[in-house]
Amino acid sequence: MAALMGCLLLLGCGDSAVKYTQGLKQDTEIARGAEKKADVAITGVAIRTYQSTHGGANPPTLQALVDDGLINKVPAGLEYDPATGQVM
Repeated sequence: MAALMGCLLLLGCGDSAVKYTQGLKQDTEIARGAEKKADVAITGVAIRTYQSTHGGANPPTLQALVDDGLINKVPAGLEYDPATGQVM
């Protein structure tokens, strides 16, 4: 690997390799942000469905949505306020 990096530097490709790596990191961050937005939207729909089948009550936890079969698993990285039913 070091030989490849040395070759890239000698050929003047080092800057391109760095830019490519930075681009990959940025794309990964964008994808994670999009995934979180999708998780918030899907979980919000599941919360509203839970409310409609439980007399308007908010689920006590996001795990309750899994237990009711409304989502497959609790998405990582979401914050939930059971008092308001808001997920962030």
